[in-house]
Amino acid sequence: MDAHPLNFIVIFFQDMTVLSAVWVSSLFLGVLSSVTMVILVIARAIRNKRDDKLQVHLKALRLRILQFMESNSDLETLQQNFKDENTEHIREMVMQLLGSIKGESRDLLIALLWGIGVRDQALTRLKKGTNIDKLQSIEVLALFTDAPALAALHGAMDDENPNIRLMAAEALAENDPELSVVELVDKLDIGGAVRSRMLREIFLKVGQNHVQDLVDLLEGVAIEDIAVLSLYAIGRVQDYSVVPAVIKQASSKHLNVRAEAMRALMMIGHPKAMPAVLNALEDLEWQVRAQAAICAGVIGFKEAISPLTKLLNDKEWWARFRAAEALVKLGDDGIKALEDVSAGDGRSAQIAQLVLSERRVA
Repeated sequence: MDAHPLNFIVIFFQDMTVLSAVWVSSLFLGVLSSVTMVILVIARAIRNKRDDKLQVHLKALRLRILQFMESNSDLETLQQNFKDENTEHIREMVMQLLGSIKGESRDLLIALLWGIGVRDQALTRLKKGTNIDKLQSIEVLALFTDAPALAALHGAMDDENPNIRLMAAEALAENDPELSVVELVDKLDIGGAVRSRMLREIFLKVGQNHVQDLVDLLEGVAIEDIAVLSLYAIGRVQDYSVVPAVIKQASSKHLNVRAEAMRALMMIGHPKAMPAVLNALEDLEWQVRAQAAICAGVIGFKEAISPLTKLLNDKEWWARFRAAEALVKLGDDGIKALEDVSAGDGRSAQIAQLVLSERRVA
């Protein structure tokens, strides 16, 4: 009687050794690995081919954009020429070109973004997009000064992401003269980014149109970071009417505020600053003493020669060095004081000798 086929299968598995099980498993894994590798190679080849095709297309697109810039085409022709293109590709390419193009060519590129709807897309994505979408949208909207664009940027200053608020403020500082420093203080995370060069420049651009607001901030708040930013902007606006407000900050309880006040007085260069500068040369903090020395030298306060000479013996090297530099800037009388000290010994003589030798080499 013939055995049932199932009996052979049962016998096979009963007789299978551990070694044969391992062999079968290894074979299966080897086949699986080979199949996976083939799939990955095919996928990579397809991706590379697609990428190569995209690069060729982008190169041709760039050429078309450059040709458009030379053609002086009207807006309707522009829209027809690029209506079937991927607007994201055009946006990226135009933003790259804008960094190196000025004048009428730049205006044409901005018109291109408007004409194919990139500006309108930015308005929408700024409200509903991801953080990356919003940052890219701000970059686009910074090119436009129409009311909807400005309104959208003002709205972005309420975003929960501080980087988005900061970028929106930068765009508005360039395009909206009505942007106030009060709004900057209200909307931006100033305490967390006061050392940011970007934030300082935003304050400067906005403060140029709102000097009195900067003064009001100095006199109305006791927040260190806001005072530092206000003084930075005030010093570079160089309005003599703000000198009294800056002098008040020279006696602030905050080290950074006092030092920034000295920088602001140096930038403004008004003679009324002299008493505050002389007082700062004896400040408890060396950073303020050093900055006051720079200020005295730049403005030319010869009344500071005596305290600067004393400062040559300061315990901090930078304070000594700045004092010596300031004496050189004060002309013959300052140099004479420096030469007299250099004839002695100790750290005063050493710093005097160093700065005098540098002056001779120069």
